[in-house]
This record gives sequence, structure tokens and C-alpha cells, in this order.
Amino acid sequence: MTKYVFVTGGVVSSLGKGIAAASLAAILESRGLKVTIIKMDPYINVDPGTMSPFQHGEVFVTEDGAETDLDLGHYERFITPKMHKANNFTTGQIYRNVLRKERRGEYLGKTVQVIPHITNEIQDFIARGAHAAGDPDIALVEIGGTVGDIESLPFLEAVRQLSLRAGRNNTCFIHLTLVPYIASAGELKTKPTQHSVGELRKIGISPNVLLCRADRKIPDDERAKISLFANVPMDAVISVWDVDTIYKVPMMLHEQGLDEIVCRCLDLNPKPADLSAWEKVVDRLEHPKDTVKLAMIGKYDLKDSYKSLNEALIHAGIHTGHHVDVTFIEAEILEKEGTDCLKGMDAILVPGGFGKRGTEGKIKAIEYARKNDIPYLGICLGMQLAVIEFARHVCGLGGANSTELDPETPHPVVALITEWKDHTGVIEKRDEDSDLGGTMRLGKQVVPIKPGTLAAEVYGKEVGERHRHRYEVNNSYCDQFEKAGMVISARTPGENLPEIMELPDHSFFIGVQFHPEVNHSENGVAMIRNFLYEVCGAKGDWTMEDYCRTAIAQIREKIGGKLDTQELDAEMESLRKQLRQLTGTKDRLGEQIDALDYDDPHYTRKAQDLQERQDKLYDQIAAIEVSMAEVQTRMDNIRQRRISTDNVYQFLLYFDKLYGQFTDLEKKTFMNSFIERVEIFPERQSDGRIIKRIEFRFPVYIQGAERTALSWDKTDMSETIVLLQRGTL
Repeated sequence: MTKYVFVTGGVVSSLGKGIAAASLAAILESRGLKVTIIKMDPYINVDPGTMSPFQHGEVFVTEDGAETDLDLGHYERFITPKMHKANNFTTGQIYRNVLRKERRGEYLGKTVQVIPHITNEIQDFIARGAHAAGDPDIALVEIGGTVGDIESLPFLEAVRQLSLRAGRNNTCFIHLTLVPYIASAGELKTKPTQHSVGELRKIGISPNVLLCRADRKIPDDERAKISLFANVPMDAVISVWDVDTIYKVPMMLHEQGLDEIVCRCLDLNPKPADLSAWEKVVDRLEHPKDTVKLAMIGKYDLKDSYKSLNEALIHAGIHTGHHVDVTFIEAEILEKEGTDCLKGMDAILVPGGFGKRGTEGKIKAIEYARKNDIPYLGICLGMQLAVIEFARHVCGLGGANSTELDPETPHPVVALITEWKDHTGVIEKRDEDSDLGGTMRLGKQVVPIKPGTLAAEVYGKEVGERHRHRYEVNNSYCDQFEKAGMVISARTPGENLPEIMELPDHSFFIGVQFHPEVNHSENGVAMIRNFLYEVCGAKGDWTMEDYCRTAIAQIREKIGGKLDTQELDAEMESLRKQLRQLTGTKDRLGEQIDALDYDDPHYTRKAQDLQERQDKLYDQIAAIEVSMAEVQTRMDNIRQRRISTDNVYQFLLYFDKLYGQFTDLEKKTFMNSFIERVEIFPERQSDGRIIKRIEFRFPVYIQGAERTALSWDKTDMSETIVLLQRGTL
């Protein structure tokens, strides 16, 4: 039976419910639990497909062709399972279903009401989403909007009913709320959180956990205050502060015990969490080898409208060891001011989009990339505009355009395709009068690739990526394009529609009709990663041997370096100085209070004023003490790591000499003393590895957690053991 975790938000929107839900799901998955995530959106739109990118942000496309909320992209980036249509639904879909049932007579003529019909339908959609995911151990359900909004009330009432029906230890409520810092007062304010929890309790829901968002770590005294007034145990009041990358959030939540609280609430006892993969990601983000300057030519808000693309660039940079410095350039600026702003850029990328606005600026950027041999990647509209630019300036087809942008163009090199086959093989049709919603080519489609092309180097024999578009490159012009030097390196197998175009006489110039950025598998980021390889000069010839050499060099550098805590020492001294000053001021205020004359008619007001000033100082002192404790912990960790690293290194040096003197029997006896079982790959791996899994007779401390086994897959690898296995250390 699937258990449910409901994630709600309060006070304001955009606090990060999606990131919080995805992070918790990632931790639970690392503990061996099967997890899925469902998003409920309160808007009446049947899907976000026709909503403004400025208001809604990115529309995320699933493999089965659903246009969904952008949070589903976070879900796929954080956990293993792919999202489907059933993982996202809106109020519009709920009402549409209920009305269809009513018109079919399924309610037997009864009055259709919000309760029970709408709330029952919501519960059915939740259960359907869990079932479509294979009835996982836990389904996290994120409820869009904020508590107190009238739009979200049916969803909240539905999950309240569901928690009642599911029974004890089968549901858990997590409430994400804001704890703002008021600069003028110099304080964090807990009242908004208290009121938000109060609103939630009014409708019959008592949260099990509070995730308190703030721009800084919330001190224990404020957490205690929230705990008291919100009726939530203090250990379940979790501080969620601003971080420089979302990939630090799982570790932040795990360190505060969120996953353990949820498991206790749901009466689950899974294995300990292993977040070593997340630690690696963060380490690579914080220690890049180089920086790449990338110009993204768009026309919507950069943060949310191109969310998947921005995250895909980060992921690709992790693979290449580069920080990707994205400069967002508004396409309309290029139309007015020209392309001077593109000078000094390592690469140019034009993402997808709809409508005529800004397209001429994007075409100017594409022409600049083509003429100056700057690596270029065009995605969806970016490919179509690359074809338009090539048609105009290379093929001499003046006025060439897309019929979407100019219905009267003399050369419709991009046009509306009226018939195509979807991912299931069903023939879809459309015309100029078709509704905008639900009339795109959507979802995953597998396409063969022409051998000997750049696309073949990236993807191999075929590519299976997701689509979201109405207009296609017009086949009538393709012969003309190919004679002029363009290569159509992939076409759909049925309709023969161009999927990938490239220019072979260019360092890297490629356009794809699909969206590689939304698929976060190894194959899904291949295009963007290889784009960065070309930009960065990292050609994709990475090997385990190279990695081992780098890792060894880093270990030796760390071991041979000096113990450097100068910056932390200086920070600690500064904190001590602040503490002395604050303590002195506090003591003087205390002396002033003691010196007040009881007979003074203004005694009470003066004493109260001095006491309030002293209370604020107590808060500041407490904050300083917390900071000092954190700095001390960091210093202790550095010293401890240095000691343990040195000890390990000396042990390895000594053991190497000792092990070399063992007989074969002694070596076997020694290994059997601490290794229970070793699994071997059926065939030697491409990197030379033969060991698939090692089980130890006792727990070993690996990358921050006690484990009894190590396996070598894409997400779980111990560099130290790999080095030892290959005999390179």
C-alpha cells in the first residue's frame, strides 16, 4: 500500500515547495524506498500549454506527451523515475472530468457539488498517479498555491479526507512557510508562520513537519518559539535557508533529520541514507576546472522560463568540469543595438519559444555564430531560425520565414505540418483553425541518425527525445539546403520530417527540433554536454584512468599541504570581538537598570526601554555564539580530516609493504576476514573494471555514511575503492 506525504505552502508563493519535495524524495530514494511525486495545480487551465511563460515559467514535457508544471522537471532531476501525465493535474482537469461524468449520467441525476464529487475526483487522481508509478512505497503530493487561497481549498479538503481514509501512519503533512528577516528591526519574524499554520489547522490539517524558509539559518530560540505556537515538535521545525545551488538542499534536509521524521510518521524503517552522489555533484560545482561564457538568446524570463535548459547546462558543466557562465541576452536588444554584445562569448545558444517577437534578433545572433565560427546550438525554435537564416543568407531566398511568424512569406521554409504520428503510433491531425492547446507534436519520438554526422558522434545510431512544437522544417526546400552545404542528419521515420540539421564546415553548428534539455538521463544531456565539449575543448575522451590520475593528485595535494585555518581564525577573532562589544554593552545596560530610582515617576517606561534594548542584545549575542560554534565546527572538521587523511595515507604506505610479503594463501585469508562477497561483471567494463559489488562483514564508513556494501553503477561509486581495485594508488 502506498503511503502519502502531502507538501503544502503558506504565506507567499515561490518558496520552493517543488525543490523541497524533490529533495525529500531523493533522500527517501537513497534509503531504498520506491518514490514518486505528484503535483496538483489550482488553476482552471486544463494544462499550462497555452499559459504565458512570463507568468507560468517553463512548460515541462513528459515522455508520454503531457504538458505539465515546471516542478516536474525538478522531480526528474532529483529522482530516478520518469514523470508521466498522471503525475500532474489541474483544477481544470478535475472539473472537466466531473462534468463529463455528470453529462454521461454517472451521478444518477444527483446534484454535483464540491463535496463530495470534486474532492472524490481529486482523491481518484492522486490514487491514479500513484498507481501509474507502480504503486510505490511513498507518493509525495505537492499542492500548488498557498494555504488560505480559495483556489487551493478543494485540494486541501481532498487530502484531509484522504488522510482520514488512509488511516494512521499512512500519511504525513509537511508545511513550507516563510520566516522573513526584517532588516529595520534586525530580527526574524515568526508571526507569518504562526498564522499560516493556524489557517491550515482551521481546515482540519495539523502539519507533522514545518519547513521554515529564510535567507539565513533560523536560530534555535526562534525554532523553539515556532514549535510552541504551531504545536509542532521542535525537531520537526526544519530550517531551510538560501543556498547557492539547489543541489545542496537534500543534504541540508537530511542533516536536520527530515527523512527520519517522515519515516517515523509513516512507520517505515528503511536503510540509512546515502547522499554521496549529491556530495560529488556539489563538489564538482564548487571546484570547476574552468569557466565557459555562454550567450543564451531568449525572450522570456531567464530563471523560470528556461528552467530545464539552465539546469541541463549546469549538469553538462559538471560532466566536463566547467562552470557555465550564462549571459542572458534579450533578443529584442540585438534587433535594436546589433551583435556587439556577443563579442567574447565562447558559444551561442538559442532556445525554444513561440511567436514573432524577438525572432529577428535571434536570427542576427545565429548569423553572427555562423560567420564567426562560434559554436552554436539551436533547440526547437532555435533550429527553425537557423534554417531560416541559412535560407536567407546562404541560399539567397530573400524573405524566407516560418508561416507562424509571417503567413505571407514568399519562402515558407518552416510551416505547419497537418499530420503526424504520436509516441503511441496514433495519427494526429491539425489545421490553421485548430485550438492552440493540445495540438502540438508532443512527447518522446525515436529517430534514426545519419551515419558519419556530428549528430551520430553525439547520439549514436538513433535518438529518442521529447518534442513540443507545431511547426516543422518544410521538406520542399531541403534539397536546396543540402546542395548549399547543410546536412539533415536525422529525420522522423514515418513522415520524413527533419529533426537535426548541422553545418559540417563549422567548428560546431547544430540545430535540433526536439528538447534534449528536459531529459536528464545520460543520453538526454549528450547533446548539450558535447556542445560544451566543443566549447570547452574537452572532447569527450574521458576515461577512468584520467579520473584516477586526477583523484590521486588531489589526494596527495591535500595530504602534502599545510593545515590552513587562517581565514577561519580571523573570522573567529572577529566574532569574539563582536561578542565582547555586545556583552559589554549588555552589562552596562544592566547597570543602568539597577541604578534607576524606583521613586522616579517614569521608572517603568525607562526600565522597559532599557530591558527591550538588553533583550535585543541577548538575541544578537545568541546569534554570534551560534556563528562561533559553526566556525569552530568547521575548524575541527578541517583538523580532523587532516589527521585522518594523514593516518590513512601512512597506513596505505605501510600496508603496501606488508601486503607484498604475504603468500597467496595469506592474501586470500586476509581478504576473507573482512569481505563477505564479491560480485563480478559478466564482462569486463569499458573502463577496465571487473568488480560489480563488494559486501563487507562489518559496516565501513564511506563518504559520510556507514555502509555494508558498495556497488558500481551510475549513481553510486566510491573513488577510493576504485583506486585500490585498479592498483593505481
